[in-house]
Amino acid sequence: MDEKTLRARMIECGLTIKAGPVSERLQAVEHVLKWILPPRGVSDRTCQRNVMAWLRGSGDGHGPRLDVLARVIDAALEATGKTVRNPPAVFMKILKSELGYRPPSAGRRDLPA
Repeated sequence: MDEKTLRARMIECGLTIKAGPVSERLQAVEHVLKWILPPRGVSDRTCQRNVMAWLRGSGDGHGPRLDVLARVIDAALEATGKTVRNPPAVFMKILKSELGYRPPSAGRRDLPA
C-alpha cells in the first residue's frame, strides 16, 4: 500500500489522526497499522497490541504527539518496501531506533533497586 492509497482509504472510512479525541486518533492509527501490516500470526498481533499500548501511555498525559502518530504510520509504510523480507521486523526496528520504542519484556521489573 502506498501513501496515496492509504490517504484515500482513510478519507473513505472517516479516519484521521489530526483532529478529534485522543482515543479516536489512536483507534485510527490501529486500523491503519492493520491495513498496512496485516497480522499474520500471534506474534504480529502481540507486537501491534504492544505498540498501541506504548502509544497510549506516551505523551504528556494528553496522548502521543501528532508527529509521533504520523511517524508510526510512515514507519509501517516504509517497512513494506519491495525489498523487505520481513515487514513487521523492519517496522519494529524503525520504532526502536527512531522513536525509542521499548517493548515489554516477560519478567522485566522497572522497580528501583
